[in-house]
Formats: sequence, C-alpha cells, structure tokens
Amino acid sequence: MTTSLTAWPNTRDVPPPTDHLYRSATWLLGRHPRLGRLTARIRGVVAIEDGELSVDVEHLANVVSD
Repeated sequence: MTTSLTAWPNTRDVPPPTDHLYRSATWLLGRHPRLGRLTARIRGVVAIEDGELSVDVEHLANVVSD
C-alpha cells in the first residue's frame, strides 16, 4: 500500500525540537511547505508509520548531494 502525503503539519508557530534530529527534520519540512512537497516526491525518504511522519535524513542528504 502506498500512502500519499499531501501536506506536512504546519510548524510555523511551534518551537523546533532540540532533542531529536529526525523530529527536527520533520519540523523543518512543516515550516517550509515547498521543501516538504519536494521531499515527499523522493521515493523512500518519507514514511508514515502509526500515523507519524518520519524522514530518512541520510537518504535525503544522499539524493541532494548527488
């Protein structure tokens, strides 16, 4: 089953998490919707498990650097 991601949670009024790098990435993508939409288009970067978004930061970094 493929889950379609149409929007990240809006984090503009939420302080960034300081204790978890991966939650920080999700926060950043919610703060910048265009970056979030671009990220969601990259296969294997975004996962939705138990209703929570996760970002494979290493894979995203590899795609960007390639």
